[in-house]
Formats: sequence, structure tokens, C-alpha cells
Amino acid sequence: MLKRSPLTPNEVAVVRSRLGSDSSESEVARIRQSGLPRTTYMEAKQRLYARKVLIDCYVPNAEAVPLDGVRFTLAQVYADKIMEAANALLAEPGTVVAWSGVHSIFGVTVQRKGKNDDEHMARRSLDSLRSIAASAFVVTCAPTAECLPVYFDYEGSWNHLIGVESSRKWPRPFPGPSRGGGRGWFHSGRPSPEDVKALLGRTLLEVEAGRGSHLLGPAALPRSQLRMLDSGLVEWRTMLSLSEVAGPKDRPLTDGIFVAGTLLQQGTLPRLVRELAEQQVAYPFFAASDGQRGLLGFLGMAIEDPPEPHRGPPSTSAFQLINGYLKDIVVVREPLSQLNILRQHRYDGLV
Repeated sequence: MLKRSPLTPNEVAVVRSRLGSDSSESEVARIRQSGLPRTTYMEAKQRLYARKVLIDCYVPNAEAVPLDGVRFTLAQVYADKIMEAANALLAEPGTVVAWSGVHSIFGVTVQRKGKNDDEHMARRSLDSLRSIAASAFVVTCAPTAECLPVYFDYEGSWNHLIGVESSRKWPRPFPGPSRGGGRGWFHSGRPSPEDVKALLGRTLLEVEAGRGSHLLGPAALPRSQLRMLDSGLVEWRTMLSLSEVAGPKDRPLTDGIFVAGTLLQQGTLPRLVRELAEQQVAYPFFAASDGQRGLLGFLGMAIEDPPEPHRGPPSTSAFQLINGYLKDIVVVREPLSQLNILRQHRYDGLV
């Protein structure tokens, strides 16, 4: 199949079902939610995973991987320096997400507790990045729902794109404290670092080994790894691979849009996310704040760039809302057809 070919109606339904699911639901429930016959659902699901439109990720909380913070980096870089800037991010041991586009690079770096080498590498990386970037916006967040009210949850964006008003799980924040209980969690003791690492790397490692990723997910996990999901120590998430997904034929998904700025009032990013959703104008797939600055990611044509002064008011209510919460706003739009996924939620290297 062609890269980024439009999705069929059946595939659109499967994407919606998977993005709105979690490990507490059975595959039967996901099939029922999609509204498709079982065979049709399974065939469409297999195509989506084979084309890497969907990916399964296991995301740790701050107990599974003791961490000080989560750093988001957005840098506008001249075209001939894109890969040099991306390599500066990739050199950090805590970088779990790294994307490069036509105009910018974007990365997420987990800062682990007690790792002095990580701090040294982070300083070197940021110094190198700032020396070659036209501009760099960096936000380091505590791993809490207040600072990370949406953490790579694509359900809201997808449902907005296909014209569905409600979402089942969105917005999901960075994984919170473990719950305990479930499948004899405390009776069997906490997992070892090796056990955690095995789960965090399971999907990608097995795909790389040649096993079809459509066969993975919670249903394929052994009981010891299911306990980690039950406790909340690790979360299973189905995500979109933005370099591969094109959206339905009549509503193409074309752009990734990053919005950065300084908060007019400290700590108000969660309120902005709620208001965007309540007004049904935009649903960020991530939102990150250090209390003073905010960085958000959107899909498709959900918002538009701020107009030049002579062009009058913004044409979308989304930007009007954002303008009420942020100042010194920078908007970076990247065509998804030219997005390079250099690292995609690789958390196993943190353990």
C-alpha cells in the first residue's frame, strides 16, 4: 500500500475504538464499540498495524522509572541543520520521543532521578541545540496531571477530525501513582527493573523481531505483566504514528501543529485544555506546562496560524481561546507527509 493512503470507513472505526480503549477493556468490548463484525474488525486492525498507522506503547509512571521531570523541546531549525539538531536530542539517554520535520525538531526527554550523567548530557544537548537553532522552546514538567494534562492521547483529535463529538478516555494525563491491587499485585511483590524493562520494550522489540504487531496488546501479555497494568505502574496506550496516518478520504489529516507561549496566569494550562474541548474547537494530543509556559500539540486543521496584523481577527475560535491564555505565542506547523519519526516512545531504555 502507498504510504499515507486514506483510511477506509472500517479502518476509521477501528482507529476510534483503539484510541478510546485501555487495558481494562476486553477485545470483545473494543469490537462492540467499533460497530463492526468481528472478522471485519480484525482484518482492518491487522492492516492498520501492518502499515504502522497504529502503534501500541507501554508508558511507565514515576514509580516504574523514578524521574525528576519530563522535558519537551521544540526548536525551529534551518533546513541544513535539522539532522544535527535531531542528533543532539537523540544523544541524550532519556530521550523517548524525537521527530524532525521541514522546519523544526520536537522531542520528549525523561529526566531520571540520581542520574548525574543524564544532567550533564542534557546540558550539552541543549547548548548544542541552541547554538544551531533559530529558536528553541523548552518546557520541563513535573510528571503530574496538572503539568501534563494530556500526554499523547490522540482520541480527542481523531474524533474531532471524523466528526464525533464525544470521547471515552480523552484527556489522559501522564500516568499517575500506582493503584495497587488487582490480580494479586501486592501478594506477588513489586516487579524487578528487568521485569519493567521487558514490558516497556515488548511491543517494539517483538515487531522488530518480525512478529505482527496486531497480535500484541494486553491480551498477549503474561500474568506478571498484566499485574503491572492493573496497578497503574505502566499504562498501555494505542497511539497514531503521525508519519503514516492520512485520515479518512473526505477529511484528510495533513499537519501537526505546535503552539508554544507564556501563560498569562500561572498554572492555567489544564483550564485551557478543558475550555478548548468544551467549546468543541480543538483537542490537543499533548499539553505540557512548567507553570509559567505552555506547549501544546494539535492535529489536522484544528487551528490556524495567527494572522498578520493587517488580516484582521483570527478565523478560528480555537486560536481566540488560546490567545486568552498565552502570550508571546509561537506556532509551528509541520506537514505530516514529511515528518520523520526518529524515536517513538522508547521507554525501555530508561530502566
